[in-house]
Amino acid sequence: MADSLPQPSESAGADDSLEPTLHERLARLIHDDVLQSLGVSLLQAELCKRMIESDKPDDAIVELNGVVDGVEAAVSSLRHVMTELRHAGPT
Repeated sequence: MADSLPQPSESAGADDSLEPTLHERLARLIHDDVLQSLGVSLLQAELCKRMIESDKPDDAIVELNGVVDGVEAAVSSLRHVMTELRHAGPT
C-alpha cells in the first residue's frame, strides 16, 4: 500500500463539504486493502483444507504460501493505516 492518506490541504479549491472525512478515507483504505487481502487468504485457506482432504499436500503447501503472503500484506497495510492515523493527529 504505497498510497498515503490524502491530507485535507491536498484538495486545492475543493468544497470542504465534498471532501471525505478521515473516517471515510480510513474505512475505504481498510476495506480496499486489509479486508480484501484477508478475504483472499481465507479463500486460499479453505482451498488448502480441501487439498489436504483430497490427499494433495504438496499443492496445499504451495497454496499456504499464498495465505502467508496475503496475511503479511494485510498486516503491512494495517500498519500503514495506523501510521497514517498517528501522523494525522486529532481531528
